[in-house]
Amino acid sequence: MIEWDKVLLDALWSSFAALGFAVLFNLPRKSLWAAGLLGAIGHTVRHLVMHYHWGDIVVGTLVAAFTISIIGMLIAHHTDSPSLIFSFCALIPMVPGLFAYQALISLISIVTTEKKISDILAQIALASSNGLKAMFVFFCLSFGVAIPILGLREIGYFTKKKYHRRYFK
Repeated sequence: MIEWDKVLLDALWSSFAALGFAVLFNLPRKSLWAAGLLGAIGHTVRHLVMHYHWGDIVVGTLVAAFTISIIGMLIAHHTDSPSLIFSFCALIPMVPGLFAYQALISLISIVTTEKKISDILAQIALASSNGLKAMFVFFCLSFGVAIPILGLREIGYFTKKKYHRRYFK
């Protein structure tokens, strides 16, 4: 059973983080709410994908980045801003800092301590596992946000053109 209070609290904190980065990157005031909303949605989607065992953190991050990008494109039409400015701020709370940190700590422990060969091989395996997981999450963040923006640009162009023909004759 999912604990919705923890999910909502996680969404709240990730929206604060996305808002903080939106202010740091000097987004317009009319776009701040979108960055916070997308940060909360993205983190919640990733958490739900991981909780219901539809995938691990890599698959959850890909689905969340894809969702952030699609919803960001829809919000961009209402705020007259590029969707990438919301999406980038919403993706930053999902950066895999823990895996990269653990990979570096494992690499440093190989160099600094004198251990048995089996311990060194275990540290190398741990470093490569965490490093590859961090790298795959970074790739999923970039692909998940780029593919909808690049693939649906044509659709947005034609719907905007159709909208302008219908309402602005």
